[in-house]
Amino acid sequence: GAPFVNRGVSGQLLWQEYLRLEDDALSLRPAALVPEVCATNFDQHAPSLAETQRWYTLLIERARERGVRPVIATVIPVTRGYAQEDGRAEMRAHIAAMNARLREYARAHGDPLADWAVALGDREGNLREEFTTDGLHPNSAGYARMTDVMRGASGQVGL
Repeated sequence: GAPFVNRGVSGQLLWQEYLRLEDDALSLRPAALVPEVCATNFDQHAPSLAETQRWYTLLIERARERGVRPVIATVIPVTRGYAQEDGRAEMRAHIAAMNARLREYARAHGDPLADWAVALGDREGNLREEFTTDGLHPNSAGYARMTDVMRGASGQVGL
């Protein structure tokens, strides 16, 4: 019953989302766009944090050019255990830095904010275990919580 269409592709990096943005999302003429920045954007083989931030800004600017209102969504954190696996030592720090930038971007541009990191995270910035089965992806309880957050944010854009 929610007025949302999920166009996400699991595991895609932000630059890949940008490349399919026009054909896969903007062509639907949505009132709003909520780009999701998955934690895999901060894995050891992903582009740098600065590069990820640049792609995000390009994606948002493209949506604005097409008259689509952006809703800024924070990065869903990962569990402590997932972040401690080999090759993921900097992941939590990069997610926290990206989330700080996204919150500031929303404030600076007057965009609605869907703060999934707060809704799904604990006091230390980790994804709470009850919202995941694999430490990375939300489970049904996580998606239900995200939907609640989106209902609040989408009300700010008149959906």
